[in-house]
Amino acid sequence: MNTSTCYLLRHGETVWNRDGNRYAGLTDVPLTGVGRDQAVQAARELASIEFDAIFSSTLSRTRDTAMVIAKSRNMAVVSDPRLDEMNYGQWEGRTHEGIRTENPGQWEAWAGDPATHRAGETGETAVDVYERMNAFMAEAFGDGQAILMVGHHTSMRVFLAGSLGMPLSNYRRLSIDNLGMCVLERSDWGLIWRGINQRWIERT
Repeated sequence: MNTSTCYLLRHGETVWNRDGNRYAGLTDVPLTGVGRDQAVQAARELASIEFDAIFSSTLSRTRDTAMVIAKSRNMAVVSDPRLDEMNYGQWEGRTHEGIRTENPGQWEAWAGDPATHRAGETGETAVDVYERMNAFMAEAFGDGQAILMVGHHTSMRVFLAGSLGMPLSNYRRLSIDNLGMCVLERSDWGLIWRGINQRWIERT
């Protein structure tokens, strides 16, 4: 039986994670000093796992996290836009509380059915995100391989929900911390999640 394993790791802490947990989406928000230290610790904790490839989104918060891990192995990081965070449209840079207060109707419509409503009116739907994430997995997740994918909170949760056959609106019932890791295994039995939001790094 051929078994492949994908380790999906959320990036380290960013400025906006720290500043009221603002929706970053496609805004290129950098890691904080804590986030860079988290990446260094992640490299140590993952040292015993051999990866055939390391991937990240095109955004610096994932790319920089992945590069710290790759550097210790003398590996390259392959960036792919299909791993980018959800495009939040007009909500980028705003907090959940602010959005719900200023435009509750828009928020409730999207939260109730993100599969058909666009985030922030001009952003993506959850279906958009799931389809591009799923396409990446189908292409990159080779037989018998172990890969590391450094990604984002919402896009990872949407993919997780979709792969489990859950309504995509249920992605908000899942949570992945900064440097939280999910482990996905593919074998002749299909896709199996071996871990969700595994953590070894304490909050700072």
